[in-house]
Amino acid sequence: MKRKTTLPVYHSDITALNELDQLPDGRFHNFMNYQRQFTDDVGSEDTQGRVLWGLGSAVADRTDPSARGLARELFEKALRKLKLSYPRALAYAICGQYEFLRHYDGAAQVRRKLEQFAGRLARIYERSANEHWQWFGDDYSMPARHCSKTARLCCWSASKTAAAFRI
Repeated sequence: MKRKTTLPVYHSDITALNELDQLPDGRFHNFMNYQRQFTDDVGSEDTQGRVLWGLGSAVADRTDPSARGLARELFEKALRKLKLSYPRALAYAICGQYEFLRHYDGAAQVRRKLEQFAGRLARIYERSANEHWQWFGDDYSMPARHCSKTARLCCWSASKTAAAFRI
């Protein structure tokens, strides 16, 4: 259950991303010091994937049209040139694309990018899995496991592609 007092916070978080974090190429910063200066040139791939998941969720779940519109604008700018290679970052991004498609089912570019990322994730799995190790490389942390399983379900639900089942 969402409390009315938290709704302005969600909107201000989206606004902060717009004003502070998003770079001209669509990527986001991750680290800021106490003087409110960024200490990184650009955030990690994990950061990009997590932001995409958060923005996709805001697009899917927000009832305020202005917050949803801003989240959509940030999401589309972030996705446009996004290139990811790490399994966890790909999984986060797939979850975000799924969330976006829950509200904008006809967004063909988002669906195509989801299918590209799912194919990339499936290829990573196929290269690193064997009969003794059925996972992605050496990243066996619980968050990575959970997110990758979630990404597989999101991918299948959104695209019905075979890539989701190869993972």
